[in-house]
Amino acid sequence: SAELGGRVAALLDSEQAVEGVTAGQISAEWLPIAEPKRVGGGQLDANQDFALTVNWGVRGKNGVVMPGRGRVQSAGGDNLNIYLNERAYWANVPKAVWAYTLGGYQVLKKWLSYREAKILGRPLRLEEVQEFTNIARRIAALLALSAALDANYRACAAEAR
Repeated sequence: SAELGGRVAALLDSEQAVEGVTAGQISAEWLPIAEPKRVGGGQLDANQDFALTVNWGVRGKNGVVMPGRGRVQSAGGDNLNIYLNERAYWANVPKAVWAYTLGGYQVLKKWLSYREAKILGRPLRLEEVQEFTNIARRIAALLALSAALDANYRACAAEAR
C-alpha cells in the first residue's frame, strides 16, 4: 500500500520528476504520448509553432478564464491529437487521458485554457510544451495503476475483516 501510495503521490506532484515517466529513460509505453509534432512533419519552430491560437481559453464575465472548444482531432483508435494552432499539435493523447478530471476539472483542457495566446500574452515556451507532454504521461501512468490500486484495496479490505 505504501509503495502504491508513494507512486500515486509522485505522479500527482508536478514538481517531482518521475523516473521513466517524465525523467531519465522514458518508458516505451509513455514515450509516444502527447508528442509535439508539426502538421506535415518537419521540425517545430518555437518562434512560430508554440502559440496556442485555437480558442482553448476565453475571458468570461469579470475577466474569468473559461475553457474554450480548442481543436481536438481523432488520431485513430483511442488516441487524439490536441492542437496548439494550425501548424502544431500534441500527437497520440489517449482519450482517457484527455477526459481525466481532478477536482471537477478536465486537467489538460483546463491547463490549456490559461495558456491561450490572447490570455497568456505570448506563445508557450519549450518548457511549457514539454510540461503538457509530462502531464499527459503522468495521467496515463496514474490510470495504468488502477488495476493495482483496486487489487490492493480488495486485499486490504479482506485483511480488515
